[in-house]
Amino acid sequence: MDYKVAMTFQTVQNQIPPDTIDLGLGDPNSSLFPLDVLRRAAEDRFKQGDASFLQYGVEQGDGYFRLALAHFLGRNYSWPVVANTIFVMAGVSSALDLLCTLFTQAGDTIFVEEPT
Repeated sequence: MDYKVAMTFQTVQNQIPPDTIDLGLGDPNSSLFPLDVLRRAAEDRFKQGDASFLQYGVEQGDGYFRLALAHFLGRNYSWPVVANTIFVMAGVSSALDLLCTLFTQAGDTIFVEEPT
């Protein structure tokens, strides 16, 4: 393929025409990213000298985040929340897939409040 022709194609999946609102990706506009805050957070974490946070980690999600979330939920919603009972997913699609895999079988009927 000619290089000049190839340059007319979009090479990044989240590039959509400016007059289009794409609800399929679920990605915020990149101009909304707090790059300075993310940069400082990354620098602070890398300064600790422990690269283990770059690994996938436990299936339930990051332990520090689950502890903070349990504390927040317990404080703000007035019921005890234990971090080990929280399971953090990377997105709704993977969460729905996991729930359906664990709790349903082929042919089951599932009722939802509204189509999602």
